Amino acid sequence: MTRLLLAALALACACFPALAAEAAEPVTWGALGAIFGWIGLGLIALVVGGIALAVIGGIILKAWSH
Repeated sequence: MTRLLLAALALACACFPALAAEAAEPVTWGALGAIFGWIGLGLIALVVGGIALAVIGGIILKAWSH
Protein backbone atom coordinates (compact mmCIF):
# COMPACT_ATOMS: atom_id res chain seq x y z
CA MET A 1 0.00 0.00 0.00
CA THR A 2 2.83 2.38 0.85
CA ARG A 3 4.55 1.69 -2.46
CA LEU A 4 1.33 2.39 -4.31
CA LEU A 5 0.89 5.72 -2.52
CA LEU A 6 4.51 6.67 -3.21
CA ALA A 7 4.13 5.72 -6.87
CA ALA A 8 0.97 7.82 -7.14
CA LEU A 9 2.75 10.75 -5.48
CA ALA A 10 5.72 10.41 -7.85
CA LEU A 11 3.38 10.34 -10.84
CA ALA A 12 1.50 13.38 -9.58
CA CYS A 13 4.75 15.28 -9.05
CA ALA A 14 5.95 14.35 -12.53
CA CYS A 15 2.69 15.49 -14.11
CA PHE A 16 2.20 18.59 -11.98
CA PRO A 17 5.48 20.30 -11.01
CA ALA A 18 3.63 22.63 -8.63
CA LEU A 19 2.86 19.63 -6.43
CA ALA A 20 6.55 18.81 -6.12
CA ALA A 21 7.17 21.88 -3.96
CA GLU A 22 4.35 20.92 -1.62
CA ALA A 23 5.44 17.28 -1.57
CA ALA A 24 8.78 18.35 -0.07
CA GLU A 25 6.95 19.35 3.12
CA PRO A 26 6.46 16.66 5.75
CA VAL A 27 3.14 14.86 5.66
CA THR A 28 1.11 15.41 8.81
CA TRP A 29 -1.55 13.18 10.32
CA GLY A 30 -4.11 15.88 9.62
CA ALA A 31 -3.29 15.83 5.92
CA LEU A 32 -3.49 12.04 5.80
CA GLY A 33 -6.78 12.14 7.67
CA ALA A 34 -8.15 14.64 5.17
CA ILE A 35 -7.06 12.51 2.21
CA PHE A 36 -8.56 9.33 3.67
CA GLY A 37 -11.67 11.28 4.64
CA TRP A 38 -12.23 12.37 1.04
CA ILE A 39 -11.57 8.83 -0.17
CA GLY A 40 -14.11 7.56 2.37
CA LEU A 41 -16.69 10.10 1.27
CA GLY A 42 -16.10 9.10 -2.35
CA LEU A 43 -16.61 5.43 -1.52
CA ILE A 44 -19.79 6.22 0.39
CA ALA A 45 -21.05 8.24 -2.58
CA LEU A 46 -20.28 5.33 -4.93
CA VAL A 47 -22.15 2.86 -2.72
CA VAL A 48 -25.16 5.14 -2.29
CA GLY A 49 -25.19 5.90 -6.02
CA GLY A 50 -25.01 2.20 -6.84
CA ILE A 51 -27.90 1.43 -4.53
CA ALA A 52 -29.94 4.28 -6.04
CA LEU A 53 -29.26 3.02 -9.57
CA ALA A 54 -30.21 -0.52 -8.55
CA VAL A 55 -33.48 0.70 -7.04
CA ILE A 56 -34.30 2.83 -10.08
CA GLY A 57 -33.37 -0.04 -12.40
CA GLY A 58 -35.56 -2.42 -10.39
CA ILE A 59 -38.51 -0.04 -10.60
CA ILE A 60 -38.08 0.37 -14.37
CA LEU A 61 -37.65 -3.38 -14.89
CA LYS A 62 -40.74 -4.12 -12.80
CA ALA A 63 -42.76 -1.54 -14.77
CA TRP A 64 -41.64 -2.98 -18.11
CA SER A 65 -42.29 -6.59 -17.12
CA HIS A 66 -46.00 -5.95 -16.47
